[in-house]
Amino acid sequence: MKQREFEQIAGQLRKKALQTTGSYQIPEDSGEDIAQDTLLKLWLHHTEFSTAEDCLRLAGHIARHLCIDHFRNRKRLSILESQSVADETHATPYDQLVSLETGEWLETRMQALPSKEYEILRLRQTEQKSNAEIAALLGIGKGSVATLLSKARKQLFEEIKRKNRYENR
Repeated sequence: MKQREFEQIAGQLRKKALQTTGSYQIPEDSGEDIAQDTLLKLWLHHTEFSTAEDCLRLAGHIARHLCIDHFRNRKRLSILESQSVADETHATPYDQLVSLETGEWLETRMQALPSKEYEILRLRQTEQKSNAEIAALLGIGKGSVATLLSKARKQLFEEIKRKNRYENR
């Protein structure tokens, strides 16, 4: 499928994705995000489709899987939120301060990483993207994603070890 053909059916693709999110009772703002992600994924592979019907069929499947991911992430976040609330209610002011300082310290170290490594780490850890998705988004190979992700994690791990050695003197 050529770019022009894809552009002509983009409205239908978006509508199909939104219908799918509606059938899963996804909130409107999240539904829009899912529709946009669906269009992005379809665009990345638009040259592989022979007909518009193939693309439309796949739009429903992609949106469905993104809806399932949405529910999984929401469930994971609710578990994490309930844990952090419980931890904060029993934490002393000192523990809360240490936690805040540690979070700020880690964010500073992450931002000090080379931009490509930081972006890959953020996409992987925060947005829960797979290596293949990150590779497609950034236009690099999956092997490069794995290598750069490993390098970023190793560098942060070394920084944490140095910090712990310094604090435990």
